Formats: sequence, structure tokens, C-alpha cells
Amino acid sequence: MIVAGIGNEAQMAERRGRIGKPWGWIRAIVALLVAILAIASLLPFLHTNVWWVRFLSFPRVQFLCALAALLLISIALPGRLRWYGVLTSAVAAAALAVQSWTVVPYAAVAPVAAASVGACPDEHRIRVLEANLQMTNEHDDRLFKEIEAADPDVLLFEEVDAWWDAQFRQLHDRYPYSKHYVTQNYYGITLLSRFPLILPEIRFLADSRDPAIFSGVTLPSGDDIRFYGIHPRPPTFGQSSAERDAVISAAALAIADDQAPAILVGDMNATPWSPIVRRAARIGGLLDPRLGRSWYPTWKANATLLRWPLDEMLFSRHFALMDFRILPPFGSDHQPVLATLCFAPQLEQSVPKPEDGDIAAARAAVEAGQNAAAPSPEPAAGKQAPGTS
Repeated sequence: MIVAGIGNEAQMAERRGRIGKPWGWIRAIVALLVAILAIASLLPFLHTNVWWVRFLSFPRVQFLCALAALLLISIALPGRLRWYGVLTSAVAAAALAVQSWTVVPYAAVAPVAAASVGACPDEHRIRVLEANLQMTNEHDDRLFKEIEAADPDVLLFEEVDAWWDAQFRQLHDRYPYSKHYVTQNYYGITLLSRFPLILPEIRFLADSRDPAIFSGVTLPSGDDIRFYGIHPRPPTFGQSSAERDAVISAAALAIADDQAPAILVGDMNATPWSPIVRRAARIGGLLDPRLGRSWYPTWKANATLLRWPLDEMLFSRHFALMDFRILPPFGSDHQPVLATLCFAPQLEQSVPKPEDGDIAAARAAVEAGQNAAAPSPEPAAGKQAPGTS
């Protein structure tokens, strides 16, 4: 009987081992994924221009969802009260807290930053549309139908080549004021307006190879505001974030120097929660309509999961928000952004203030970008030379 009992115990232990083995592998995989995502959550806080580190700021919402799922799985798995189970759950919870602290302020459950108004005198209203065209996309009909329906006052387009520049001629009757710099390297830019432009100019910020547009705009009320359109290069393989951060920093410093009602618009190739955009908002005293409303992803237009907001529209305290939305896809990998603003300088709004070291960091970023900027490669072979008007 004793022998039989020992045999039964051995069989039960063997059976427990067979059952526990797959759970052990699953817990090991969960622990590995949690460790990877925890590291990915912290790396973007490093002061570096390494492209893949900066890229990790993009999918923070996706990281948050993945960490929440892994935390639930870790709690549900056998062995959750053993040291390795507790450690995995604790690391997942800490990383989840970091991601939540970063992106939850942009969710609809958080307080809004930009005040909303329901009514605004027509002469104080300005509707701005921004769209990255994707240079190889030649579906102008869909875009122009959206423009007709939205009826914006000011339009900023990126990735404008000769083909797109020709299509925009049909809009000149409705938008008689314009400034553009056409290239064939994905960084051409065009500003169209039905309101008069004041001394519009093309600038190459921080010695960037790519154009930006700075202009005054006269509202029907007679008030003058400043408009800044930028499209810096993204951090990607072989290309650090130095030039992108320099362009954004230079624009923010210009806005701070101008001390005028300002709208900063463009495909910034940075998410609203990235350190460079938040610092630019503090330096320029700019409000983000996404804060407290939604993430409003604009790229990639036809993707389901890998989507994040790259197209920004920030504005100074002189404006209240009437409407902010993302328009339907039109063939580009970006979706257009449309905002209706009310010029209301008398409205009391709390704006972000520069923190200690912000100005110095921005100037250092501009200097680093100047050192990183390479000679402009346009025009591409077989295409057109860059043009400005």
C-alpha cells in the first residue's frame, strides 16, 4: 500500500508538471513582453536624437492597451502570487501608469485645455484645414469635395509637387491669396487663403533643407494674426530627430518673439504628447485642442491599429475652439485636420508656461538641428525644380 501510495503521488506530480509546463511558458512570454514594453515606455524620456528612441513616442496609446491586457493576463495566470508573478504584475502596472500619465490627458475623460464657444461673430471666425497630400497620391477629386464641404478659410498642404500645384489652380478664385514652395521630395508646401496674407515668406528654419511658411493673416474684423506652417522630417532609419526638433523649436521661439495671436499648423511628425511638442507649446503659450477631447489620430489613414496623431494645430490664448475634427481619408496616408476658431482675445484662458530650461533647450535643439541638416536634395531627377511664389 505504501508503494502504491508513492506511485500515485509520483503520477500526480508528473501530471501537475505536464499541466504546469505550458502555463510556465506563457508566464515567461508575458514577463518578457512586459519587460520590453516597460523599457519602451521609459526610453522616450531620454535626451537623445536617436531615431528609434524618438519613434517610441508615437505608439504610446497602443503600448497602453497592450500593457493593460498583459497586466490582466498576468493577474489571471497560475502563480500570480509567487514572486515572479507579483514582479511581472508590478512592472506592468508601473509601465501602464507611465503610459497613462502621458496619453490619458488627451482622452475625453480629462479636462480640456482650449475653451469651447458655441457662437462667434462671422468676422472673428477662421476655419483652418491642414492636409498632408502624400505626394504620390493623385486623387484630387476626393480632396476637393472635402474642401468644398468644409469651406475652410485658410488651407495648408504638405508634400506639394508639380502635379498638385497644378490642381490647386482651380481653387485660386475662391482662395486668391497664396504662398507656396513646390518640390518633388515630399516636402513642398502650399498656403491658400480667402483672407489677405501679410508678408508671407518661405523660411528654412534652423538651416533645414525643407520649407516652412510664416505669414500674417487679416481677419474680416480687421484683426491681424500670425500663421506658421511647418513640416519637419520624421525620425526614421538613418535620420535622427535633430532636424525635426530644431524646426519645431525654431517655430516656437519665433512665436514667443512675435508675441502676437498665433496659429501653428502642420504635419509635425511628432505626437502631441511628445516632449518636443509639449515644450514648443509651453514656449509659444499654445493650446492643444486634443487635450481633454480625443487623440484624433491622423496617420495612418487606412490602418486599424497602428494609428497616431501627427498633424497638429496649436493656437494661442487669443482663440477659442468652435470645432475640431478629422476629415475622411482621400487617398493620402494622412487624414486632414479641420478646426474652426473664434478670435476672442478678451476670453480668459490658462496657457502653458515655459519651464526652467525650456528656452535654453529649444535653442540647443536649433543648434543641434543646424549641425545635422544636410544639403537639400531637391529637385529629384526627371522632375521640376523647386518653385516659390
